[in-house]
Amino acid sequence: MKPVVAIACGGYSGEFDISMLGYETIDKHFDRSRYEPVKWLLTREQWVITDDSGTEFPLDKNDLTFERRGQKVKIDAVFNIIHGTPGEDGKLAGYLDMLGVPYQSPGVLPSSVSFNKAVCNAYLAKLGIRVADSVIYGHMPSAEECETVIEKVGLPCFVKPVDSGSSLGVTKVTNPRQLLPAFQKALSAGTAAMAEAFVEGTEVTCGVILQ
Repeated sequence: MKPVVAIACGGYSGEFDISMLGYETIDKHFDRSRYEPVKWLLTREQWVITDDSGTEFPLDKNDLTFERRGQKVKIDAVFNIIHGTPGEDGKLAGYLDMLGVPYQSPGVLPSSVSFNKAVCNAYLAKLGIRVADSVIYGHMPSAEECETVIEKVGLPCFVKPVDSGSSLGVTKVTNPRQLLPAFQKALSAGTAAMAEAFVEGTEVTCGVILQ
């Protein structure tokens, strides 16, 4: 019997649609001669497994199993393709760790630290890595606090959620009148908002895969 690999997709954030596109790509290229991939859709309402026949099965959260044709099927491993919470911020990793189910994405600590921009910047700064000046608010800042933002980070600056991705809730602020609407937008997409100084230069991204 082939190992059953659940492709975790969906999630609870505004990045749901991007996650579903990622699922389609991963599912298309999965080696079915070696594994049985199943779709694991996570929403706030339910967790559902769908196999290649298109049949849906409710997932038992206690042990990550589902019942198919009278038999209990165990998930052997998880391929996490969720953008945002709970897949990218370490919550799903913690759940899978407790159940002893292996997965390909980072663990709880690297996920939770890197997903929160404020925490990640503070950690990098402690290591001596230069990061842009920033101000963080967990509430709508007052007019006086907006003045502090300008004094601290200057203009232009970027206002963004501390815990969201895919550029959701991000605004480039070029004049003081844009600050309050920018914070409102960012706070609607995350638990706190960060105003970060503009850094001019070339952005380089490098993906790292641990063999």
